Amino acid sequence: MPSIIELHDSIVHACIAHGEDIVVHLSPAYLHRTTGHPGVDAGDVFTLDLDLKFSDAVIDEPFVDLPVQLADGRLSVGATCFDNAVPFPFNHSGFVTAEFVDCYGRVARITSRSLILRPASKEIFLESFPGTDS
Repeated sequence: MPSIIELHDSIVHACIAHGEDIVVHLSPAYLHRTTGHPGVDAGDVFTLDLDLKFSDAVIDEPFVDLPVQLADGRLSVGATCFDNAVPFPFNHSGFVTAEFVDCYGRVARITSRSLILRPASKEIFLESFPGTDS
């Protein structure tokens, strides 16, 4: 079933460097599942804790204060850009740029050679999403 992680409203709880890797911990993150187009068509919304593991990574612009709620974000993978949503599951080897816009309009930016999204908790049902045409 198609799924996305919505960056909007997710909380960046931590940003931790482990050698050349950087882990951004979202707690909670918002997962939208649907049989149609995630974020648009009706489906279910879940919360979960999620680790975004960037390998061979550089923090171009750091987070100012943590924890912080996200207002927006984008993930660029080669010529493909995901606005405010990341496919889930996600595992990409290749150049990645992630931008996180917090609720104060501040931008954090990470570039890396790969990105893996790893669940750090079980999914918890939050609500049914009626779709954007409702």
